[in-house]
Amino acid sequence: MIRPSLVVFEVGEEMYQLPRACVARILRFWEYCEEPLVGSDGTILYKGQRVRVIDVRKHAGVEQAGPSFNTRIILLNRINGLVGLLVDRVITDEEMRVGTGISRVVG
Repeated sequence: MIRPSLVVFEVGEEMYQLPRACVARILRFWEYCEEPLVGSDGTILYKGQRVRVIDVRKHAGVEQAGPSFNTRIILLNRINGLVGLLVDRVITDEEMRVGTGISRVVG
């Protein structure tokens, strides 16, 4: 079975993609956050480990909004451990060719 190579997610009105190999896990926001992280970066406790979470809306200059049922935290594998991205919604995994890093989905 071929594993999809991309994770596509939404922040505001924009869609972005990450190589699947960078993604450790996709978490439901409400299962890991007792206090809202929206508007500021924060941390969550994941498997006994403090993980820094980056609010992508804040860093992308998108108007802040409260979390919804679709809000997700995408955990990324980094050299010094995990880091989370707070996003509005994970749309799909798709099979596409992609370089490294985040790149915008066109079309």
